[in-house]
Amino acid sequence: MNNLSEKYRLTPADLFNDRTGQWLASGIPAQVLSTARNSITDMWFEGPGGWVYEFSALASEAQAQGDYLLTALLYGIAKYPTPLNASKKEAYRNQLSAYLTASKKFPFRFERKVALIPYRNITTPVVYHVLYAKNPKSAPVLLMSGGIDTYKMDIHNFCLEVFNRLDVTMLLMDIPGTGESQVALNPDNDEIYRGVIDIARETGNGKVGYYGNSFGAYWAVRLAFERSIDFALAVGAPLNKAYQKHDNSLLRSDLGMNGVFSVALGMDDIASVDDLWDRIGIFALENLEAWDNVVSAPLFLVNGSDDPYVPNEDITHFDSVNNIQTWLLDNAGHCAARRAKEVVPVVVEWLGKHIAAS
Repeated sequence: MNNLSEKYRLTPADLFNDRTGQWLASGIPAQVLSTARNSITDMWFEGPGGWVYEFSALASEAQAQGDYLLTALLYGIAKYPTPLNASKKEAYRNQLSAYLTASKKFPFRFERKVALIPYRNITTPVVYHVLYAKNPKSAPVLLMSGGIDTYKMDIHNFCLEVFNRLDVTMLLMDIPGTGESQVALNPDNDEIYRGVIDIARETGNGKVGYYGNSFGAYWAVRLAFERSIDFALAVGAPLNKAYQKHDNSLLRSDLGMNGVFSVALGMDDIASVDDLWDRIGIFALENLEAWDNVVSAPLFLVNGSDDPYVPNEDITHFDSVNNIQTWLLDNAGHCAARRAKEVVPVVVEWLGKHIAAS
């Protein structure tokens, strides 16, 4: 992928404006983000002032201080918006190394596992992380995924917000087309999830829920509508209108989403926005006959009313549907990240209720 600055019209300022709330909520100190913002002048330059260079330098500082989890989170930002060139792929490798070092001191049983999951009449390896409840066989399992540019290691602290408050085993995985997944993003990826859910049912007491953010939330909704899971929390899910070019900005190139989707869809280069709209339209629930007259497992849909990617109708359409609760927050952004401190207690209470009911 050559000429990234021409094909990927993304500026550091735009990315900071869009994602700072999310990164703060993920556990990055405000001062560290401020230092990065003041130091970075270019997304693609490989030396001082470049995105990867400056975030990697901050990661190295955190590592020198022995804070390997912060190191991993900073390398995770260094790879943003997606690991599509050598330096960003190196940042992703460094993130994994730092995270695994940090995991040695986690105050709970942790495992990194690989399963061969059936998909399209063959199998695909799925790498996932498990944070075990004190008595795993008596606890339900909650799957958790981030989005199309936020992988399983990036959401570790979001996961802990739930894990530390509820008696549940957490299973973290990348959505297909991202992270360590070896298949491209496709509407039939729910087959992979069903294979992981089978493993999760055997891991715990047989009950499985799913907490998804952004595109991970899309899969939470799909699985809830299939009743493949017992309950689901979907935060910032692009469901239907989000895939219609005239209605919103899911693929807005100024926030890098054209490149992110190109990578996730398994394309060899960054595609034009017009070509991408043709590719992603098939994900819309209307096209999958899952928009009207749905029957759902218990589902909680949450988002910011000012989400730059997902129109409000993708949530409000389900306001009166049985088993579905909806919540839009003002001035909260994508996944309501800017108001995470308000959101977390509510969603944890909702999860706790349905974990107990399950």
